[in-house]
Amino acid sequence: MRGWKKCSTSAVKERHTLGGDTIGIIDIAFGSLWSWMRVIEEMNGRKVFDEAKNPSLAKWAETFSADAAVKGVLPETHKLVEYAESLKKRWAAAAAK
Repeated sequence: MRGWKKCSTSAVKERHTLGGDTIGIIDIAFGSLWSWMRVIEEMNGRKVFDEAKNPSLAKWAETFSADAAVKGVLPETHKLVEYAESLKKRWAAAAAK
């Protein structure tokens, strides 16, 4: 999390993207991780990311998620949670054998 904050804070303040004026590969890479961070938060019942401590990243996440190029392909958190829960059950069953 510290590395994410360090690399993004200055870039996000003015452009609301991580690598340039438009969404690029860095935004996509972090965006794919962002979805899973929300899953971890929901499944564990605690915050991984504190918006108050990282307002630049919160703004980036909001802007990234709302972008037309991303909105249609970014998986919904509840669907990822369902998938993660099914994986968890499969792994538990495999470990019990």
